[in-house]
Amino acid sequence: MGNEERIIALDDVNAGYAEQIALENLSLEVHRGEFLGIIGPNGAGKTTIFKLILGLMEPMAGSVQVLGYSGKEVRKARPRLGYLPQREEIDPQSLGSVLDVVLMGRYSRIGLFRRVRARDREIAQRALAQVQMEKFASHPIGHLSGGQQQRVLVARTLAQEPELLLLDEPTTALDVATQQDLIHSIGGIHRALGLTVLFITHNVNTLIGLADRVLYVNRRLYAIGPPEEILTEPMLTEMYGHEVAILTRPDGRPCVIVGDSHA
Repeated sequence: MGNEERIIALDDVNAGYAEQIALENLSLEVHRGEFLGIIGPNGAGKTTIFKLILGLMEPMAGSVQVLGYSGKEVRKARPRLGYLPQREEIDPQSLGSVLDVVLMGRYSRIGLFRRVRARDREIAQRALAQVQMEKFASHPIGHLSGGQQQRVLVARTLAQEPELLLLDEPTTALDVATQQDLIHSIGGIHRALGLTVLFITHNVNTLIGLADRVLYVNRRLYAIGPPEEILTEPMLTEMYGHEVAILTRPDGRPCVIVGDSHA
């Protein structure tokens, strides 16, 4: 990756809240078009990395650069970033249409009180097609299943036409089949659009065959590298605090098992 364009750089960063340190001496580079999976236990500082990239917080020490911006200027990169936070709760009584929800992703481009143009609708429709939800454009968002709603929220993020996609545990609370469908869509979007993707997850199986590199963080950078180097039984046993086994599926792909359940 040495010759590829570096679009994110964290250099010896300390970050946290009040007197609680969330990240310590963290250095990280991300290159354009890369898919970086981020794993670690609860409270490890994973979401803090996203907040630093988004300019929602500043480091206590060290430096952050995003798309050429640094220091207090990092927030200026935000319109070029697509961010999906941990699962949003959607009111089941909400009658707003799926298309209306996705069009919200255009506001960072056109302004909150500007009129939605035909081009904005085309972009929103294309984003829905990218997550296989175009047939639901006129449906009330509150009437969809959890997995369908999450696809719509991914489409809303894509409607921003971001250069960089930040996904914070997008498959949380979804059943296994729905998780796999959503992961398949995200992988296809990454390949088709050449987006840079940072993907926080507790389910390390979602990263197999998807991520270029995996970052294991626990306040400090514990390890980073290709999935086959990071997703090992000793490494994951230490991360989860439970014995981990890596089995081989009939199709030859590995599967991580923690105790009696999938990781």
